[in-house]
Amino acid sequence: MTKRKTHILIIDNEKEFSFFTSANLEAAGYRVTTARDGYNGLHIAAKNHPDLILLDILMPAMNGFQILEKLKGDPATRPIPVIMISAIHDEERIKKAREMGAADFVCKPFLTTSLIEAIEAARKPFP
Repeated sequence: MTKRKTHILIIDNEKEFSFFTSANLEAAGYRVTTARDGYNGLHIAAKNHPDLILLDILMPAMNGFQILEKLKGDPATRPIPVIMISAIHDEERIKKAREMGAADFVCKPFLTTSLIEAIEAARKPFP
């Protein structure tokens, strides 16, 4: 039996970022789906139940904190680990993300190896 690939949903309005991050994660053996906005991302998360979500903070219409609140407020998507990603990072945003239920916060730009380490750490069950 073949091992199922880890499915990652990237919710980010930056097309180039999503393209390159997807390509790097797929090359590392992950299955990746992308959403360019929060509404589409919420729909995909509820329908497909990815193993993990990478969520940008700065997006039009609905920002990452609003999306995170909806994900963690829905019993169907609450268990999905969410890693917040942003080019703007300060202690307040990082603290807020963790308080709202984010598994981690990764600052853009990042090395793919660092992102994969964060993904694998977020997927491990807590004792």
